[in-house]
Amino acid sequence: MLNSVLQGVVIAAGILGLYYYFMEKGAGLAYVRTIVFITLIVSNVFLTFVNRSFDETIFKTIRYKNNLTKYVLLASIFFLGCIAFIPVVQGLFGLTLLKATDYGLCLGIGFIITLWFEVYKMLIRKK
Repeated sequence: MLNSVLQGVVIAAGILGLYYYFMEKGAGLAYVRTIVFITLIVSNVFLTFVNRSFDETIFKTIRYKNNLTKYVLLASIFFLGCIAFIPVVQGLFGLTLLKATDYGLCLGIGFIITLWFEVYKMLIRKK
């Protein structure tokens, strides 16, 4: 339970940091909302893979057979793509298009705020 709480705190801190950064930069509310939303979804996708085991690293668990993994991943990417790039769907969520570099930032931050746990698991295994 403590691991899950710690993961949630780190993800929240990372996303709040992004929120603060873009608000200070003067980005509009819809733009900041889009940054936060996409980063949250991306981090949850990464969390799916990180939390397959609290002992083994993702490099080992990625080889575990799970027939649903690819379908869930594809569905997540599809729906995120719809939300991020289709104007009608964006309007439903109050989102907007981002600069290409900011999509990369969302992906990178989502990666960092979830996959730090892999380093933690490796350090714990060495003890």
